[in-house]
Amino acid sequence: MKRVSKIEWEMGSNIKKVWETVTNLDDCDWRSDLSKIEKINEQKFIEHFKSGGQTTFVITDKEFCKKYCFDMENKFFIGTWTGIFIKLDTQKTKLIFSEELNIKNPFIWALSFLVMNLKRIQKEYMQDLERKLSHD
Repeated sequence: MKRVSKIEWEMGSNIKKVWETVTNLDDCDWRSDLSKIEKINEQKFIEHFKSGGQTTFVITDKEFCKKYCFDMENKFFIGTWTGIFIKLDTQKTKLIFSEELNIKNPFIWALSFLVMNLKRIQKEYMQDLERKLSHD
């Protein structure tokens, strides 16, 4: 049972600053949904949500200021996430983030449309990122 979501967003910050913020696993204070990130090793980390859940990530591709990809899994789904970073000018960056989730249980898949609004989650992430970048 597949769910797919994609968001495109322009940030008024240079690409290096955006990249460093998104890929910095040591600072998640700017994320309104997270309580902490637990680094397992250079490729694997776990995001712990304020709501109590957690998702495990394994980085599969990381190309400086261009692409950041990982596999992800929690008790409800397995999936992939891809982030594309595009420099528009010295102080403008375009982000294209997409995720594909394979929901493990048909009942949870149906329920996920009500309780897991992927577009809202992606928009919240982008708004959190904008706030962080504007305060640095």
